[in-house]
Amino acid sequence: MKAVIFDLDGVLVDSEPFHAETLVALAGDLGISLSREETRRFIGVSDEEMWETLISENRLTGQPGAKNMAKCQAARTLERLSSRALLPRDGVSELLVELRSLGILTAVASSSARAYVDHVLETAGFSLYFPVRVAGDEVDRCKPDPEPYRRATELLGISFRNAAAIEDSPSGIESARRAGLLCIGLETPESWNTPAFEPDLRITGFSRKERRRILRFLDLQ
Repeated sequence: MKAVIFDLDGVLVDSEPFHAETLVALAGDLGISLSREETRRFIGVSDEEMWETLISENRLTGQPGAKNMAKCQAARTLERLSSRALLPRDGVSELLVELRSLGILTAVASSSARAYVDHVLETAGFSLYFPVRVAGDEVDRCKPDPEPYRRATELLGISFRNAAAIEDSPSGIESARRAGLLCIGLETPESWNTPAFEPDLRITGFSRKERRRILRFLDLQ
C-alpha cells in the first residue's frame, strides 16, 4: 500500500452537524421545511446535486437554480466558519503521523468546494499532510462517480491498486469501490447503515485500537 485517500467531511473533521444546521437554515429561506434528520440523505452528495433534488421535490419555480444555491451555501458556510472552526476527529492526527512515519502518502477527495476544503484543512492543522486535494468543483462528476478517487491517484502518481480510501457515506464508499480502491468505512451516527457497496473494513473511529486495525488491514503493521 502506497497511499490513503481521506474523505473530508465526517472523516477528518466532525462536520455533519454543522452542515445540517447551515442547510436547514438556507432551505428555510426558500420556504423548504427540512429537519436535521432529513439532511442525512445528502451526506456525501455534492451541494449542486443536493439542491437539484430539493428544488425538484419542492417544485420551486422562479427561484435561484441549483448552481446558484450551491454557491450561496458555500459562501454562507465559509462565513460561519470564520467564527467557528471545525475540529479534527479524535485520533485522526495520530493516524496521519503514523502513516507519514511509514512513508504512506495521504490525499483528500471531497465533494465540497476547493475554497472550503482548503479552509478546513488549514484551520484543523492538516495542510502539510495533504498537498494533493481533489474537490467537488474540480471534477466533472462528483461522488458516487469514481472520478474523484481516480483523479486523486493520478495526482499522487500511483495505481489505484496501491491506494485505500476512508469514507463515511454511501456515495463515498461507492465512489472509492468503483475506482478500484480498497475502502475503509467509518461508521458514525450520521453515516451509512446499508450502503450499496460494502466497505472492505468497517471502523467505529480512530482510537488506538482502531488505528491498529487499519494498519493491519493495509499490511503496514
